Amino acid sequence: MASEIYQTVKRRPDLVKSVIDFFLAVKINPDMYNNIKRVCGSRAINNNQLEEANLIELGHFSSQDCAWYLLEENVIRGVETETIEYVVNSLVENYIIKPSMLTLYGVINKRFYCIKHAKFFYERDIILNLLSGWQYIVDKFKKSVFIIENTDANGDVSNGTGFYVAVNDSGTLRNYTVTNKHVLENASKVTVFDSVCNEIE
Repeated sequence: MASEIYQTVKRRPDLVKSVIDFFLAVKINPDMYNNIKRVCGSRAINNNQLEEANLIELGHFSSQDCAWYLLEENVIRGVETETIEYVVNSLVENYIIKPSMLTLYGVINKRFYCIKHAKFFYERDIILNLLSGWQYIVDKFKKSVFIIENTDANGDVSNGTGFYVAVNDSGTLRNYTVTNKHVLENASKVTVFDSVCNEIE
């Protein structure tokens, strides 16, 4: 499933992000969360779906709620319900949201709620890593990996790798290349190359 969701992320990153933001709003954006409850709750009440409205008020949302909200609030263009379902299933499989046990009692739409640790993943920008799998991670970070060439005093050359890290140190952005100690041991000269073998000074 990860490779399929990665293709969806590549094709519709706006929609995937909007679905994630919708289902995690309770943890990441209280204003959006209250607006979601208002918009989706009003729709349920207008359709005389009082049980649905009660579940929405508790923060249990369906894929249909998500689609309605995105359309009603003009969040994005081209809302695809099949894609929303696909992303929701992936969020469930990766334990970001859980199916609501309250949906078992005669409620029309299957509902989901956000779990506690979802905010941790969201704040570290790793939800798409979980959903999309290794190929997404490789593609996302491959420009951060460097080749480190170690030339020792005898002229022997060995290669290792490192990766780029930007650290905010008391308001000052500092750039580092992180590697293992053995990559640099006994070096008389170190040369660093980017992912396409251009030398970095």
